[in-house]
Amino acid sequence: MGLAGPDPKVVQDSATRDISLSKGLVYNVNAEIQNDGRDGDVTVTARLIDEEKGFTRDEVSVLVFIPAGETRRV
Repeated sequence: MGLAGPDPKVVQDSATRDISLSKGLVYNVNAEIQNDGRDGDVTVTARLIDEEKGFTRDEVSVLVFIPAGETRRV
């Protein structure tokens, strides 16, 4: 019997783009993560990918605890 942990799935996501005088172009990204496994920490990563040039322009990750069967907005 192996170790069992969280089983996260993205059930909804969205991204908006805004311009800030102090920060320039800003992206606001939200995701709803459903945990179909056991309680545990889940790392959620958002990547801004430049599809024309084929590389990741920016990336941010956040670690969240999601109980079994729960959904969290990150």
